[in-house]
Amino acid sequence: MEREWRKESLLCGHGSNALKLGTVLTCGWFWTRVGGCCLLYRGERLDSVDFSNILAAASYGANQISPPSSLRHEAGASYFYLVRRTNGCGQQEKTLSAVVKVSLDSNGYLTPAGPNRVFDGTAEVIEENKIRLLWFYCPVGQRSAPTCFSIYCDNGTGEIDYEHPAGTIAYHGASFYSYQSEAPAAGTYLFVIRTEAVGGVQGISAKKLTAQLIDGVIDPIAILSVEVV
Repeated sequence: MEREWRKESLLCGHGSNALKLGTVLTCGWFWTRVGGCCLLYRGERLDSVDFSNILAAASYGANQISPPSSLRHEAGASYFYLVRRTNGCGQQEKTLSAVVKVSLDSNGYLTPAGPNRVFDGTAEVIEENKIRLLWFYCPVGQRSAPTCFSIYCDNGTGEIDYEHPAGTIAYHGASFYSYQSEAPAAGTYLFVIRTEAVGGVQGISAKKLTAQLIDGVIDPIAILSVEVV
């Protein structure tokens, strides 16, 4: 809990945030919303929400809050809107639970209902002929929960087979997921992970994961050595 509004006193209480908070008359020194309020923020990613810019303010018990009509939304982009409440003393809660994700298609319309995509993941060789995929699924803003994750592979050919999944992993909420695959021979393997909802609706995959198997054991490179002289 912090009193972010006190920063407005450095601007003599005449910043854009002070106008929304109602602290202009006190030059940013005193809190005027004795009943508390709700504040709206936005970011292109959940970990980059701009808390220095208040988009809108509403009463503490408001059941809706709207961004300003002048705020632009680019086609093909995604935005995270986050609401935080401030009490009667100007203390703001530090929560990430009140989040809504807004995704637009190439025409600027809201994307159809479906699970979120897997944004990123890793692929690593864990044994001589085994590859492990690891990824995290975030359900924030999803319009339908996935039932499973479908894993597709190129089997070393360079072209991923989207007709026949290499495997599936059941969905059980926001969590880390992993999948192990056996590779028949040395080479470079490509993987794609897609979320899948009821009816076969799939989330668009973000990137291809690459793993490389090498024959034999590779001797480690000694970059630095220490000895007593």
